[in-house]
Amino acid sequence: QACAQGARSFARSLPPSSAMAEATGCGSSDALDGGWCLSVVVASASRPKIEAAKAGFERMLPEGAQLKVEGVEAASGVSAQPMGGEETRRGALERLAAARATAAGREADFVIAFEGGCEEDPSGRKVCFAVICIQYRDDPYISEVRSATHSLPPGIEALLAEGQELGVATDRL
Repeated sequence: QACAQGARSFARSLPPSSAMAEATGCGSSDALDGGWCLSVVVASASRPKIEAAKAGFERMLPEGAQLKVEGVEAASGVSAQPMGGEETRRGALERLAAARATAAGREADFVIAFEGGCEEDPSGRKVCFAVICIQYRDDPYISEVRSATHSLPPGIEALLAEGQELGVATDRL
């Protein structure tokens, strides 16, 4: 929700102009007549992550605004399947920083990173969650949120025990 509120406040503060479209990295050819364009870089080339960011930002933009969403490769610096809240959080923050350091990330209005993690619940079952981090331009503030925790079916738990990543295990099942 903090991300949504920040994006809505940002959207309301922008003047409609093609100059704003250029300033956001969308380019004047992408600007609507009398409108503006918001640019978002996703710290991943994963289609589901890019689509999630696009859907979230589209819900907050005023009518007539354009949205440019681009995914970039961004290393997490953690294991392929992060285990536990802290490793997952570190992965999201590392992806955010790596994406912000790219040419597209330096020009974007927002950079967003998603990192999926797993951990054991008090009963010993595997559960999954995500940590999402988002940052506006050069603002040092990074909004972080952890999703709800979801229990995993026994079949996916077994595939994780074999060393598969959650996304791969979910696709296989």
